[in-house]
Amino acid sequence: MVFILAATAHSAIIIFGVLRSWSQSIRDKEFLVELRLKNHDPEEVAELPKERSKRRRVEPRDPAQRRAFRAEQGRALRQRQLQNARLPNQRLA
Repeated sequence: MVFILAATAHSAIIIFGVLRSWSQSIRDKEFLVELRLKNHDPEEVAELPKERSKRRRVEPRDPAQRRAFRAEQGRALRQRQLQNARLPNQRLA
């Protein structure tokens, strides 16, 4: 009888911890969606295709310059990915 009671109490503690982490992850996801909607600027989105067409560059023909160009493009892509990255494990204070 004592063991059944102890196992039930332990199971309740574990289930409570799982539910708490699940609800925290839901709150984090909702917060991130809210931030994206808050930071969404329709004027900026409308201007984006124009800016992309201005920024389009042709790769250089020289192999050394082409490698440098591609490396710079890769760094810029990684920087954009880091800026847009989700932070699912970030806990709110």
